[in-house]
Amino acid sequence: MKLLICNGPKYDASNYRGTDRLFPVYQEQLGENHPLNSILIKNYIWWEKPFINDLRIAHEIVKLYSEYLPKEPMEIIEITSRDEAPVTVNTRFLGYDLSSGAFSLLSSGLDIANNTILDSTADERLIQLRRLEPIFRLMKSYFQPLLNQNGLFDDYDVALFCLETFQATQSLDDNMWENNELMALVTVLGIWLVL
Repeated sequence: MKLLICNGPKYDASNYRGTDRLFPVYQEQLGENHPLNSILIKNYIWWEKPFINDLRIAHEIVKLYSEYLPKEPMEIIEITSRDEAPVTVNTRFLGYDLSSGAFSLLSSGLDIANNTILDSTADERLIQLRRLEPIFRLMKSYFQPLLNQNGLFDDYDVALFCLETFQATQSLDDNMWENNELMALVTVLGIWLVL
């Protein structure tokens, strides 16, 4: 079982509910011995181990966040591979993400035609990439309408095709979307809200 604890999206895609969101972090203002910080230090330092495998601890972190930081509500999502069913019994399917587990290609709502590559003419490489803008617009116009209310795909095959399209354009430039090492980790992940 792979669980992530997340709150609101990091970017402008306000309906996005995949893996690339803000995670629980140490709250300095509460002090080291505060119950929330204690449980985070002991069990869940996201940059070291983003997934948590103990549902009871995940629920405790969410409960403590809601008590002490009510303006930062958290939710638990279970991550599955391919068409696997979640291990957690009480879940609701949110959709498929294109994600490494933390980084996601969908977190911007597929606003790829506005990629920063296209807005800059700082060097020859970026000028060459600007010529790909019609391909980016095509990707956006095809895939963006297929995102559901959670900013994810409902259909695994559509998600896989979108990932393959990103990978194909990545092959044109090593840092098209992210560096090659990170892009190699991106896969189609099922996202389930734990109730």
